[in-house]
Amino acid sequence: MLKLSSLLVLSLLLVGSIGHAMDKRMTFRFVSYGAHHYEVSSTWNSNTQESTIRMALIPVSIDGELIDKSLSFRDVNEVSFYLLDSPDVSESCQEVTGWNFEYTPDLPSLVMYLILRGAGCKKVGENLDLYLSRIRFQGLALRPGVSIDLAVEVSR
Repeated sequence: MLKLSSLLVLSLLLVGSIGHAMDKRMTFRFVSYGAHHYEVSSTWNSNTQESTIRMALIPVSIDGELIDKSLSFRDVNEVSFYLLDSPDVSESCQEVTGWNFEYTPDLPSLVMYLILRGAGCKKVGENLDLYLSRIRFQGLALRPGVSIDLAVEVSR
């Protein structure tokens, strides 16, 4: 008869093999074109309280399982945004209403678009290159039947 701990390990192995969400990580830095000048821009819409942000990014660190994979972030289940070094600033700017990002491993730089909604998003968009940010993509399809949760960290 199997002990409870053996059953727990067996059930974890079975669940892991089915392909439930796993946490992975990618780290990028902004493309720089001079001292303290980074390829990041934003447009503020005061009517909708949204900041549309465009970031040119250079890969720094990619999870080993993802390094050679092309990834489309179009159909993820949920996206969230945080400023890791300034949580008080990001409190009023956490709602992500739109995004566009495609990761292709052979490209030297990539472009990501985010649309953030909230009263504090104008400040975040105008100063994004000053912060360490994390964009969390939940339910990113890695392959048929397997999705992952992916934390993308961006800094200068």
